[in-house]
Amino acid sequence: MKPPQKPSLDELLRENLELRTQLEECQETLRAIREGEVDAVIVTGSKGEQVFSLVSEDSVYRLIVETMKEAAFTLAFDGSILYCNAQFGDFVKRPLDKIIGRPLAEFVAPVDAAAARSLLHDVRGEPTKRRLVLMDSEKRLVPVHISASLLNQPESVSICVVATDLRELENSTELIQQLRRQQEALRDSESRFKAVFLSSQDALLIADNNAVYTEANPAAALILGLPVQEIIGSHVAKFALKDYDFTPMWRRFVQDGCAAYETKLLRGDGEIRDIECTWVANIQPGRHLSVVRDITDRKRNQEELIKTARELERSNSDLEQFAYAASHDLQEPLRMVSGFLNLLSQRYGPKLDKEAGEYIAFAVDGAIRMRRMITDLLAYSRVGTKGWKPTMIDSGDVIEYAKANLRAQIEETNATIEHQNLPMVFADAAQMHQLFQNLIGNALKFRHPDRRAVVRISAKKEDSEWVFSVADNGIGMDPLQTDRIFMLFQRLHQRGKYEGSGIGLAMCKKIVERHGGRIWATSAPGEGTTISFTIPESQER
Repeated sequence: MKPPQKPSLDELLRENLELRTQLEECQETLRAIREGEVDAVIVTGSKGEQVFSLVSEDSVYRLIVETMKEAAFTLAFDGSILYCNAQFGDFVKRPLDKIIGRPLAEFVAPVDAAAARSLLHDVRGEPTKRRLVLMDSEKRLVPVHISASLLNQPESVSICVVATDLRELENSTELIQQLRRQQEALRDSESRFKAVFLSSQDALLIADNNAVYTEANPAAALILGLPVQEIIGSHVAKFALKDYDFTPMWRRFVQDGCAAYETKLLRGDGEIRDIECTWVANIQPGRHLSVVRDITDRKRNQEELIKTARELERSNSDLEQFAYAASHDLQEPLRMVSGFLNLLSQRYGPKLDKEAGEYIAFAVDGAIRMRRMITDLLAYSRVGTKGWKPTMIDSGDVIEYAKANLRAQIEETNATIEHQNLPMVFADAAQMHQLFQNLIGNALKFRHPDRRAVVRISAKKEDSEWVFSVADNGIGMDPLQTDRIFMLFQRLHQRGKYEGSGIGLAMCKKIVERHGGRIWATSAPGEGTTISFTIPESQER
């Protein structure tokens, strides 16, 4: 087979001339169509040649279509555009020669591609209306309302479509909906404000730019001493004391936008009350809100508290002076009684019978116990009255100091005191020393006779406090009695068996409570006792 021969230069020039001629004829045809000079167009397609008339019965109709605001176009049943007016070109931002002959699908947004296809089918049965989204050359969406129907012409049948631009309408609809939502939110806000306004226990009043009340709630009537109707229309200065210059305050408030202060109020019935007043300017233009709270009772209570605190301070001072006086004045006669009883025993003891000697011993013992009780009561009273100087202290150092004071008792009983890794705490060092000394001394006092005394001191962190425990292996006690041991003068054992005034653990309780903690005991007979107490991690006193 011979290869095909290449066309000669003359043949190529002749073919190019023919193509140019055809292009010019097409361009002329399109121009004639746009300008209304063509009556009909013959389109050759898969169905052969079809004639589409472009001539209306009246040229006025063509003028109307070309100048109306709606887009108008005709479609073949395969969806190709046969004709469109200039408005459709504006919709899709393309020249008419780039539209006519192209399928409608090229100008429809992908989201509505199926809707465009169904339009071509549905319009065969009856006229069709629907919303369709076009897309212009810059990929911007153009929502339109489509009205489509069959266009019957003598030569052929096509689809006539009129498209109305919905952009302004939908924007207006959205704007209307937004305004409605804002109005509903405003109504809800006003309803809530009105509910709060009417139910508030504080007086709520609204004044205009002239400082004249325009609104007042029921609480305002109670606080200002006038009906709401009489408050409305009254000047704000009406309720100020006569010597109070209201004008500078009002100017300063309007300038600053808010104010809060305490002052006195002259009620409508002439009674003067203490109030707490808060002003907020321009909650709405020209409307200024004031919130008034009657604090007369609160201030009276505060004054009573201050007065009571001063009286308590004076009373504590008197009690402390009395305690010191009692310590000296009561102990001195007791020392004399004890001393002379001892002299009486030494000088006349051999001359007295056994019973008289016992009486003298009882009297001496009673005097000694009375002196101890007075000393302990004095120490107990000082827990709440002497200077309070909390600092960060090492609880381990405090325990070592207590052990040093108890060295003789520890050596006498051959006891072991164990502690390690104890924390720093915020407390009064002197009182913590007294606390640990009392607890360790108490554990040594009630040691078990059949075993060596061991006292273990530990601490652990729980939430925002330290929990200390002082555990012994002593005689223990009935668990039902653990609350009694912290009460003043309470003893669980006979006086002759264990010494003490019954004040030591009560003093421990008072010290712990003054530090903001609590104290408790757990025990069982013969198994020892654990006394635990808490100290807050930090304190503000």
